[in-house]
Amino acid sequence: MAKFTKKINPLVSRQFPHHIQANNPLLVDFIKQYYVFMDSAQITISSVTASDQILLETTTEGFIALNATNQFGKDENDYILNEQTSVGEFTKGETITGATSGQTATILAEDTDNLKIWVTANSLFVTGETITGGTSGATGVIGNYRANPNETINQLLEYANVNNTIDDFFTEFRNTFLQTIPNTLTDGLDKRQLTKNIIDLYKRKGTKKGHEIFFRALFNETPEIYYPTVDMLRVSDGNFENQQIIKATLSSPSDGVMNNLVGQTITQTDIVGNDTVDAASSVVDEATVSSISLNGEPHDVATFVLNKPSTTGTFASNAGDALLLDGTDSDSTDEDDEIILDGTDSSSTNAGDRLVQNTKSTFAGADNTDADVTITCNIESVVDDVTVSSGGQYYTVGETFTFTKEKGGTGAIGQIENVTYGVIDSVQVEGGGSGYAVGDALNVTNPTDGTGLAGTVAVVNGGFTLEGDVHDEGVIILEDGSDFQMVMEAATNGGGSPTNDITKIRLTNNGGGYLSLPTVSVTSSGGSSATLYPVSSSVGKALSVKMVDHGFRYETPPEVSPKLHLQIDTVSAGFTAGETITAENEDFIELEPYEQVDFTILLEDFRQAVIRLEDTERGDLILEDELGGGQFALEEYVSDAVPESPFPDSLLLDGTDGSSTDAGDRVRFNEYILKDNTDYIILNGTDGSSTNAGGKIQRDDTVTVSATYSSFDTDTNILTLTQPTGNYDDKVTIAGGTSGTTARVRNFNTETPQATMVATVGTAIDTDGGYSGVDGFLSESTKKIQDSLYYQDYSYIIKVGESITEWRDYLKSAVHPAGFYFAGEVSIRTRVNAKMKTGYTRLSGLSETDEVVEILSVIFAEKIGRKLGTVDDGSSERTNPHLGIEASASFTSNTRAVTLEHETTLKLNQQRDSGQQVHSTSVTTGFVYAGARLNTIGDMPFTAFGNAVEGGGGMSGITLAHLHAIKLTGTGNSSIGAAAIQVGDFDLPLGTRFAIPTEISFEEDSFSSAGPAAITFDNNTKKFDDNTR
Repeated sequence: MAKFTKKINPLVSRQFPHHIQANNPLLVDFIKQYYVFMDSAQITISSVTASDQILLETTTEGFIALNATNQFGKDENDYILNEQTSVGEFTKGETITGATSGQTATILAEDTDNLKIWVTANSLFVTGETITGGTSGATGVIGNYRANPNETINQLLEYANVNNTIDDFFTEFRNTFLQTIPNTLTDGLDKRQLTKNIIDLYKRKGTKKGHEIFFRALFNETPEIYYPTVDMLRVSDGNFENQQIIKATLSSPSDGVMNNLVGQTITQTDIVGNDTVDAASSVVDEATVSSISLNGEPHDVATFVLNKPSTTGTFASNAGDALLLDGTDSDSTDEDDEIILDGTDSSSTNAGDRLVQNTKSTFAGADNTDADVTITCNIESVVDDVTVSSGGQYYTVGETFTFTKEKGGTGAIGQIENVTYGVIDSVQVEGGGSGYAVGDALNVTNPTDGTGLAGTVAVVNGGFTLEGDVHDEGVIILEDGSDFQMVMEAATNGGGSPTNDITKIRLTNNGGGYLSLPTVSVTSSGGSSATLYPVSSSVGKALSVKMVDHGFRYETPPEVSPKLHLQIDTVSAGFTAGETITAENEDFIELEPYEQVDFTILLEDFRQAVIRLEDTERGDLILEDELGGGQFALEEYVSDAVPESPFPDSLLLDGTDGSSTDAGDRVRFNEYILKDNTDYIILNGTDGSSTNAGGKIQRDDTVTVSATYSSFDTDTNILTLTQPTGNYDDKVTIAGGTSGTTARVRNFNTETPQATMVATVGTAIDTDGGYSGVDGFLSESTKKIQDSLYYQDYSYIIKVGESITEWRDYLKSAVHPAGFYFAGEVSIRTRVNAKMKTGYTRLSGLSETDEVVEILSVIFAEKIGRKLGTVDDGSSERTNPHLGIEASASFTSNTRAVTLEHETTLKLNQQRDSGQQVHSTSVTTGFVYAGARLNTIGDMPFTAFGNAVEGGGGMSGITLAHLHAIKLTGTGNSSIGAAAIQVGDFDLPLGTRFAIPTEISFEEDSFSSAGPAAITFDNNTKKFDDNTR
């Protein structure tokens, strides 16, 4: 509300005629002051800060009060104030200022005794704010603002506006429109503005936005609102998404921005003469541009995400069609044939290549920042999809693979998406260790997927294996079929000293559900050092793959090169990262894959199988004794039936040779048919010593295969290689080109261990897609089952920096929707101000405004000393060693900051030499005493306590009788226990039970002239504090 400006008092002087003003000046002033009063406002103050008054000497609460000493007597009971007071009483004519509203007014009159002042009208003061006098410094709190009658009459209609009404009337607005909003809101909130816009809060009641508005008004804090329903587990709640993308490079203009095609329609135009490029269009939803290096040159490649519903037609790549013949030969038989090069370049390397049209497929769209700019892009072909032909072995989900023979393309990366679950076929023994026993249990550490594998040690100390066994799996078992291997006697292995090494592990449970191999070992009370690894023919076969990056500019499908996972053993050392792993495969000469097989001569067309006369007019041969014309028929023919024998309608001999031994034989063709045969030519001992018997004839060359080392898992013996050039045969030796490490390949699976895959290329392709989020996943720990209270569709949690008791009731009445459950959590926040503070002075008269520069200047301008010293090196410790000094200053010489204490070592002597001889007896133990030892006591028998103890009867010194009474104890040998000590024993460092008395004597003449006498602590007539001298 604006200040009241429609005041009457300025108009009074103009309302009186001049003669009245001249003759009655006081009347005009009186009337003017009357309207000044009518234009003023009354402020009732709820509290006033006391002023600094002069106190009476004998009391702390009484003041010196006036008794009407001025000429009017109106200062009665006023207090005498301190002349230099900082806080006084409100005075007439001074300006007051509101602390909250910032509004000002002039005091026209004051009655602070009754907590009232009259001021020039200003309805913008806020009830409850503190006002301060500009001259007196007095302060008070506004309890009520009462407008003057003139102001009330003139601005009555304006009071209906929440912006213009006085603060006391505003309470009625709040009671009408803000009944559910608490009175106490955050500091600085404009309540009038809140009242005007409260409808926005009410419209959003029950929503997240409504709650945010409420808490900002209440605490000036945006709450964190969590809906437990988002983390409830629901059936089939997963959201699977895929996208249609197309990759392109910029054609024109040269400064075009391909990202500016987002939201625009791109159109591929038809290319005349190119049947594969037709009109196509789509709307671009997203675009990202990245730099890709191809043949050493960078290319900005854009990936456009197309809006599927808007896509029409088929986008084609820029490969171009092959040039086709139109039937130019004489009979037009070459129509639609491709023109193929026969090697016309200098090196004939282009033989077989096709001639293609020099046209590129492009699309164009308007720049979304400038409709007059058309951006044209070249469409690039990418790797579309990869299918798995054979799964290989030991692949893991998420494992990536690359491509070879890319023919101009680059950047494509694939990833294994799904692999097979499997069981464990066997556990191989690489190193048998020692000390094991049959029945020791197999210890299995299962991966995340898979469980149940169990087994025991079946054979130790060796067993019998079939001679021709390839994988050491063929064994001679006991006759009763108990599936136990025939083993060697313990004494026959190890030269008669068996080591109980593990020969075979027998699985009692092959487990199941394994996506990767477990780790195995053997739990044994006496065995150690065995190395085992599991083998499976079903774990980790690649089922499907997906593209991580579709690459760029693949005109023809590249070859897929997945990693090769081999199991190896007998590894000599460690491989080096990135080194080449090679092996030589033997190439044996195989038997010729043909075998002679005779075909029988069959009758033509399955005619009626009868023997006919040469002269057809005379008919068939008739059985002689057969009435009715019985004919001679071939032996194995059944008339009007389908032949069932393997050689139908064969000509059979009736015994035409001299001995008739060929009777019943069939007539056969002397032909060959192809038969699959992979037998080798085996030697039978043709050299002089017959040592090559059984050997295979081998070609004069070998095949070398190689690959690049990637990793080796020592727990499962899986060697991972990349870019293999061939197959590694079972039991072939491999070697590292850099490390020289060797190992033996173990191919337990009959299938090729490397997966085979086939790639296809395309342009506008659908990505493999995936699930966005974890909704519907049973394995996701954040998903919860509905509990009908916290986790339900109608609950929410509010997290703010205040206790729920401070706002629960307000929330329920203001914005909480009926039927919902809510709970509160306290959000812990810090109000620590980490801003650097000023307050340092570098140079007198120089002020540094940059806090960082100022503080760093102080830090780096100090010198910190940490000189080390000891307590006896002559140095003294500084008073404040932890403080630094100015860089230009120096530390006081011969002082130290850190004190190093001397280390004192107490060494106790205790003889434990098994070779010590006492009385010709070996002694291994003894005691350490505080008294003398045998090798030192002999130094003092006649010198210690040579003076007699005062009073007589005391000890006059150590005598030989005393020494003779010492007995040997604690030697650990009963033969000399308690034996008397001998003179020769004094050189021994053995302890004794003989202790020198700890009496102290002094010369009495040190204290008096009475003469020398021994003073002991047991004499109570003398004291050390004798002061007679």
